[in-house]
Amino acid sequence: MNRLSHELGGPISVLRGYFSFWLDGSLDHLPWSTRDEIKLGAAQVESLAKQAGVLVDRFARSSEDSNRGVPESWPVDAGQALAGPIHDLRAWLRVKDEAIMQQLSVESFSAVLVCDRSLILLDALVSQLAAAHMVSGDEAPRMESIDLSSWLRRSIHDLAPAVTCFGHPLVLDLPPKPVTARGNSTLLHVALLNLLDNAQKFSPARAPIQVVGYEKPGLCGFAVEDSGPGLPKSFEFRAFGRIDHGPGFAAPGVGLGLYTAKRIAELHGGSLTILAIERRGTRVGIQIPTTVAG
Repeated sequence: MNRLSHELGGPISVLRGYFSFWLDGSLDHLPWSTRDEIKLGAAQVESLAKQAGVLVDRFARSSEDSNRGVPESWPVDAGQALAGPIHDLRAWLRVKDEAIMQQLSVESFSAVLVCDRSLILLDALVSQLAAAHMVSGDEAPRMESIDLSSWLRRSIHDLAPAVTCFGHPLVLDLPPKPVTARGNSTLLHVALLNLLDNAQKFSPARAPIQVVGYEKPGLCGFAVEDSGPGLPKSFEFRAFGRIDHGPGFAAPGVGLGLYTAKRIAELHGGSLTILAIERRGTRVGIQIPTTVAG
C-alpha cells in the first residue's frame, strides 16, 4: 500500500502544484490556453486524485482480506478507472502547438515538461496495474506477433519525454534486419519503462542512456544501458524490491522495478539479463524467443 501510494501520489502532487502555479499567476499562462481551460485541467487532476485515493484504499482492504495480496480482477478495473482523466490531460498537453513552447519562460517550459512526465508515469502505472494482474496470476498472457524494431521505435517515442526532460539523451540502436517475436506488448512496454526509469535515476546528469535491440540464434530482445554507479556485487532479486536511493535519483518510479521486468521476461519464455560493473554503469535486458520463420 505504501509503495502504491508513493507511486500515485508523486506525479499527482506535481500536477496539482503546477496547475496551481498557473492559476495563481506564479507562472506564465500557457499562451495557447485560456484560464478556463487551465481550470478544466486542474479539475481533471482532482478527479485523478480522487480515483487514486479510492484505489489505494481498495488495495489496503484487499491486502488484509487476501493471502495473495492481489485479488483476481481489481488491478485491471482500477487501471481503467484512472485511464480516463489521464488520457484527457495528456491530450490537452499534446494538441497544443509545440512551437509556441519556445515563447514560454524557463519556469513555464519546465512546468510543461514535468507535467508531461508525470502523465507518462501515471499512464504507465495503468499498464503496470494490468501487468500486475497477469504477472501474479497463473494464466498465460495473450501473445501477438511483434516486429522488434517497430515496437521499440514506437515505445521510445511514447516514453522519451519521461527521461529526456531530466537531461538524459536517449540513443536507440536497432538490429540491422527485421526481427519478429511473439509477445504481449503491454507487458513488454511496462518492462521497458521500468528499465528506463531505473537508468535515468542512477545516471549522471545529462549522461546518455542507450536502448539496444538485438538478435542472436533463436532469441531477440532489448537492453537499456546507463553510465551510473552500477549495481553492487551483493545485489540479488527480492520480491517487489527496488533500489530507491543513490546518485542520480530524481523522481518516484512507476512500479515494481526489476522484479516485475524479470517476471515479464519469464512469462515470455525468456529471461532478464544484467551486466553491471560497479561505478561504471549497468546494462539490463529482456531476452525472449524469436518467432520461427515458415
